[in-house]
Amino acid sequence: MTDWTKVLQGMLAAAQNSAHAEWPKLQSEAKAQFQTLTQVAARIEARKLANDITETNARFLMYQYRMAAQNVMFSVEGLTNLLVEQALNAALEVLRQAIKSATNGWILL
Repeated sequence: MTDWTKVLQGMLAAAQNSAHAEWPKLQSEAKAQFQTLTQVAARIEARKLANDITETNARFLMYQYRMAAQNVMFSVEGLTNLLVEQALNAALEVLRQAIKSATNGWILL
């Protein structure tokens, strides 16, 4: 099983590196949203191991949570959408690789 706490830490580090000086404004929302995303990924991993989810359904589920996270993060006052998108994309790359490894190759993001 994947260590999703380490994945979360990697996501936060990637987003912080991307956001640079603006990270303090984004940190709280990013952490909350990334926690949700890693929880969803953990459920997908468990359901795949139990043969209880298809790749298509997992992709749809992750898409819905990714869009919700993006919308919440776009609402942070004082940050440009470009900065938020870059930070989110950096974090999602960490998550993408973890999911791919956890599911034996599924590309969900």
